[in-house]
Parts: sequence; structure tokens; C-alpha cells
Amino acid sequence: MDDVKEEPQIRHALPRERRRRNAVFDTIETAAAKLDMATTALRARCRRAAVREGRDIVAYLGAGIVAYKMGRSWRVRFPPIP
Repeated sequence: MDDVKEEPQIRHALPRERRRRNAVFDTIETAAAKLDMATTALRARCRRAAVREGRDIVAYLGAGIVAYKMGRSWRVRFPPIP
């Protein structure tokens, strides 16, 4: 007999067609281009809106857009597309 363990099925909150297919986090340069603003302006906005949550530094930019400080750089997460 083979002792093969079945992989557990992954359950997703959203159906397949509504899930994001691109990267979860955008670089500051990519996010600035999506928001049609200068990279330095987005960095400054992240810096001004930064709050510490436990061990993380997070900046809530409005409209569901959240920036996370990862090391020395910021990464930006956009809300899922409805």
C-alpha cells in the first residue's frame, strides 16, 4: 500500500474570474504610474500617512489603497477589481 497523502484543497474567498491575476504588491514606481502621479510625491504621501501596526509600518492612502514599508522600500496594494 502506498502512503500517499492528499494535498488539501485551497478554498478561495473570490471565484476564479474575480481573483486578481497580477502581482499582489506593486512597486512604488508602478503604483505611481497607475495613480498618474510622480514617484517622489507618492513616497512623500506614504511617509506622511505612515502608522505603526505591531511590527509593520502601513500607510492608508484612501480608496482602499494601502502601502507597506518592506525594508527600505514601499510596496503598494490596490483593492480587488469588482
